[in-house]
Amino acid sequence: MKVIVTSAQVITPSKDFVGKEDELAAKLGLLEYQIIDAADAPDLTPDSVKVAAQIAALEYEITPRRLREAVLTAEGKTWLTNKEAEIEALRA
Repeated sequence: MKVIVTSAQVITPSKDFVGKEDELAAKLGLLEYQIIDAADAPDLTPDSVKVAAQIAALEYEITPRRLREAVLTAEGKTWLTNKEAEIEALRA
């Protein structure tokens, strides 16, 4: 699959425009763009969004069962302490 890349965004064509990327770029009014393979497209996601996603994934792992284990077992407490340290490191 091909995508359209500008300096600020990567546009994935809908099924109606697969193979017609130049037509889509014209409809969007793009003047400067490249058409490249999707696998080669740059990741334009801001670092702050990536970090927030990593933090959310770590926090999602801290379930009620994990919290119970942290209260009841040394291994659970160590696990939770390590997760909190990972989150703190990402926030720094």
